[in-house]
Amino acid sequence: MRHFLRLFILFFVFGIMVTCEKEKENLPPTCEITAPPFGTIFQRGETVTISVDAKDRDGSIKEVRFYIDGSSVWSANTFPYNYDWETKGYLYGNHIIKVVAIDDGNLEAQESLDINLEISELTDSRDNHVYKTVKIGEQWWMAENLAYLPKVSPPSGESYAEPYYYVYGYSGSDVAAAKATANYCMYGVLYNWPAAKAACCPVGWHLPSDDEWAALTTFLGGDRVAGGNMKEAGTAHWLSPNTGATNDGGFSSLPGGYRTIGGGFFYDGHGGYWWSATEYSPTYAWCRSLSYQNIFIGWGGINKEHGFSVRCVRD
Repeated sequence: MRHFLRLFILFFVFGIMVTCEKEKENLPPTCEITAPPFGTIFQRGETVTISVDAKDRDGSIKEVRFYIDGSSVWSANTFPYNYDWETKGYLYGNHIIKVVAIDDGNLEAQESLDINLEISELTDSRDNHVYKTVKIGEQWWMAENLAYLPKVSPPSGESYAEPYYYVYGYSGSDVAAAKATANYCMYGVLYNWPAAKAACCPVGWHLPSDDEWAALTTFLGGDRVAGGNMKEAGTAHWLSPNTGATNDGGFSSLPGGYRTIGGGFFYDGHGGYWWSATEYSPTYAWCRSLSYQNIFIGWGGINKEHGFSVRCVRD
């Protein structure tokens, strides 16, 4: 009888110990991204607020970690679990947000969400032409060349004082015919400096100054490397090898060539050339250029009679 009693007590105590161990078992937390909604598309440059609902049924949340494309960007230890993601330094396209909730027992739960950053758009009220735009650093730029064409001149016409408008490879004076060309559709219009300066940009936008061009190239790594970050990648439009072209900045430059003094068009496929609003002298103005052969961005003063492309920057 005593032996039976001892066995009963032993099993009873063991049962209590097992029950206690089960009661001490740690349950994992829960983790849900509540904002932004799945599938949301944002403009590159926007601030995206990421909000997380993290709970622990048998304890407390110790930490919520935030990741963008696999890189840790933030950690929150107290409710609300939010992170304001500044997208201006990221490429346009798809990005993966991941959040990890960790409880006081070091168990984890996680959730991921795809976000797409797009280039935004601008409609020119003068001709209803729609342009892609992109935020690079603190500036908003057109992501394609200006195509405003109130009239068109043959390449033989030129002036450093009066506005002239050209379309690469077109020698007539009919605006509709010029707009129907492949070069107009791809590269836009070539302007002499007076035309570029004479309010050719849409309302709320302007021809960038030399300082504004400098701010752009500085943000993209400086004159010696910014060209690669500004050129459309590949050789669909640029000649091979289109050295170092990544378009990391989203500027999407194309090799529209230029109209030279005396008439004639040169270097489509080879390079792109853009005016600044800053004069170098009464007959020269500062410009920027890119080449298929390197990653530099060229910078110098050029005669205002040349026909160059225009990129507008927001006021």
